Amino acid sequence: MSKQKNKQTSYKSTVPELLSAALPRPRIVKEGWPRVAFFVAVAGLFVWLSTRPALSRLAGLTGWLAKFSLATGLLAAYSYRDPRREPLGNAPDYVYAPADGTILKIEAVEDEPLYVKGPAHKIVITSQPLDVPVLRMPLPGQIDYIHQHRLAHEPTKVGIATEDRRRLLLTFRANPYKRISIPEPLGAKKVVDLFPGAGQSLPVTRRLGVRGFGATLLTTLYIPQELDLLCRVGQHTQAGMTILGRVKPA
Repeated sequence: MSKQKNKQTSYKSTVPELLSAALPRPRIVKEGWPRVAFFVAVAGLFVWLSTRPALSRLAGLTGWLAKFSLATGLLAAYSYRDPRREPLGNAPDYVYAPADGTILKIEAVEDEPLYVKGPAHKIVITSQPLDVPVLRMPLPGQIDYIHQHRLAHEPTKVGIATEDRRRLLLTFRANPYKRISIPEPLGAKKVVDLFPGAGQSLPVTRRLGVRGFGATLLTTLYIPQELDLLCRVGQHTQAGMTILGRVKPA
């Protein structure tokens, strides 16, 4: 029974990956395929209902609903796009943006007590629903700490330890500065889904998670003050491409 269940789980996870691999860039992350397929299927259902003689009086309504569902499916496909990202600098020496968006705030923190445990630079990035949703590792290192609260408004926290014993803290929470968001049930309930688990080591810019469909996100990165800042407030960021800081040369 367990073997059959494992085969079904493997099949479900492999099909979206094959679909994504078959598409030209930008691809759609596999987490987005169920939502895209759902909206397209709903659109097809409304098209079928509009052709039923018994529902001829509702043809206008079902036709409008079909167009709305198809448009939402196309929006979901665009929202879950995954363009190719490659680091521009010497990866171990640079800190890359973990999320697409705009840098809202940069400030010095005298003591970040949760994980960095010392002076830190606080970089806040605001992401809107149409920004690329894929979250990436800012530096190569090990996922040392993960805390996800059951309440949606509480931040998700990720601690990353580098090989040279530096500590970085990432937090993700619903964006209070949102311009627009898609409410449930069309939008995702969770603002972010993480891929790796605690103890896993990942290279720089590797996918760390994905923002939920229609959700706005506030990403906060704490890096030690011993690193140089190479970013500014108002700057647009691309996860895995935009350099936020670097290790000071000896």
